[in-house]
Amino acid sequence: MLYPINLTLTLVTLKRHDPRSSYVDIFLEGLDAHGQHIRLECQQATEVVISDFNSAVRSSLNVQDISAWQLEEAKYSVTDIEHGLVAFKCLSLRVIESQPVTSQP
Repeated sequence: MLYPINLTLTLVTLKRHDPRSSYVDIFLEGLDAHGQHIRLECQQATEVVISDFNSAVRSSLNVQDISAWQLEEAKYSVTDIEHGLVAFKCLSLRVIESQPVTSQP
């Protein structure tokens, strides 16, 4: 396992750059337990399963490095181990964390 990511999913976005391609890019956004905004950018995803989700549901995403499997199309596997909301494999993955928004006096 690369690392677990625990967050409340607020947005799942899929983008297809080429309509003839079988790949999509997936962007998962949410808040972690400390209120930090997390964004996962997953490029060239395959075997995509996305279920209907309630934005109040906390997800435990398991990110696993599967590059040793020597698959041409995938180096990472992402699965929601608690609720099965999302599951896919992707060629590249980047996690972006931003600081929590603080109110100004």
